[in-house]
Amino acid sequence: MAGIRIPTAARRCLWTTPESIAHYRKTIGKDRYVFKHNGTIGIVLNSTVIHHPNLAPKAYDDQLAWLRKELKRARAKKPAHIFIFQHHSFFLEKPDEADQYFN
Repeated sequence: MAGIRIPTAARRCLWTTPESIAHYRKTIGKDRYVFKHNGTIGIVLNSTVIHHPNLAPKAYDDQLAWLRKELKRARAKKPAHIFIFQHHSFFLEKPDEADQYFN
């Protein structure tokens, strides 16, 4: 992917395949992770895998299993708050709105 110019709108789904997820992890880093700050635990998900599970079903299943494990681990620590983040929002104004680039 290095050296290839890709339109911005196309980039979002680029790392939804097993190969592109591996490339992302190798060149950029983790696509899902946990962080802690002042008694709060944040869990960050790869939302492209959630949005397109059919393109990388193993990655989707792995992330779901990982999320369950991390939630269990987080709850055991009894933090003040647990927040779950993702890279893209599921909707901008209404849950039933049509899909577009920003959701």
